[in-house]
Amino acid sequence: MKLEFKKFDYIITAVILLIAILSVGIFVFHNKIAKTPVVSENTVVFQVFFRGITLSSTENPFKLLDESFITIRNVPHKKVTILGTQKIPRMTIVPDGKGGSTIAQDIANPYMYDILVTLSDVAKITDDGAVLGGNKLKMGLPIVLEGKNYRFSGTLSNLRVLTDEEAQELEDSIKLQKEQLEQTKQILPAQSYGSQSQEAQQNN
Repeated sequence: MKLEFKKFDYIITAVILLIAILSVGIFVFHNKIAKTPVVSENTVVFQVFFRGITLSSTENPFKLLDESFITIRNVPHKKVTILGTQKIPRMTIVPDGKGGSTIAQDIANPYMYDILVTLSDVAKITDDGAVLGGNKLKMGLPIVLEGKNYRFSGTLSNLRVLTDEEAQELEDSIKLQKEQLEQTKQILPAQSYGSQSQEAQQNN
């Protein structure tokens, strides 16, 4: 009995040591990954693809130069600027009656669209890629965009790290487009008022 007890004691000790070694190894490995050194911070332009979104309105919910709140892998991040958006209706192959076929909008799914949204933000650049909101930006990464009247889930489909020169050009372009947009908003009501005044004068 005494010998059996010693064997059991040795087994327990070995198991405890093994668990301790594995725990230390996992901790060191995790820290090594988590503490990947940041090489620089650069502006990144990336695209999020939304497949099979149902919209009963013909209007695209994503607006150029609007800000959309982004959540990456269920981790809320911040608002990012929309640089571009493309709404594509669900398409299907239709026979043309001459032995061939053509591509047309799927009439069986008139309210279903695929949407591609282009965004930009400043990311931390490591040897392993760009990091945004604590998450490494990789193709296929789940991303949620949320605005005033929408919340859609998509996947990262494209990513590009800009040079300092390209980032400055992008910043200048966004600033110019926003100024032009503001000027348009200010001019349109005045034009409308002017047209009404001219019509009133003609009627008089």
